[in-house]
Amino acid sequence: MASGYPGAWSSLIDDKITKFTRVNFRFDRIRYENAVKDRGGLRHAITPTTQEIFLKLEGRVAPKYFWSNAEQFAERGIGYTLTDGGEAASTAFSAFVEDNQLEIGIETNEQHRGKGYASHVCSALIDYCLENGLEPVWSCRKENEGSYYLAQKLGFVPTVSIPYLSIGRVTMKLTGLPVRRARPERSF
Repeated sequence: MASGYPGAWSSLIDDKITKFTRVNFRFDRIRYENAVKDRGGLRHAITPTTQEIFLKLEGRVAPKYFWSNAEQFAERGIGYTLTDGGEAASTAFSAFVEDNQLEIGIETNEQHRGKGYASHVCSALIDYCLENGLEPVWSCRKENEGSYYLAQKLGFVPTVSIPYLSIGRVTMKLTGLPVRRARPERSF
């Protein structure tokens, strides 16, 4: 990686910087309708995401990172959860609602990935958007291949790619003074 700092710093900095690409998508209703019309049924129930489910959800893209609390989510947000074995296996939710747009957040437990659950809960949320005059919005890191390809499977078309850098936690002391640890990195 080209650097804008003295070469001697490379060993301290290069492994802390990661390049990502943020991708914004445009929803294409015709592509969506063609994608979901031939999909098979589902053995598991999809239900609205309750406050109780909200409080239990974990992961990097859990609703708790987008809403102040379960009450605010219940008042202003919406989500759909698929349960498998008595646990929330996959949840699609409104990461934000502004004017007539609803940005989709999706979290699937690792042990339930690859089963098609994310596609089904996202479809439930997209259907909600279409029934309520909302435009579904999707954006993700291109490096998050599951989200990137799921968006396209559900009729979203990539429109803008924005490169950015993420700086991880710096734990080395450069001056002998204590270094305050940063919170763990989160990118969405």
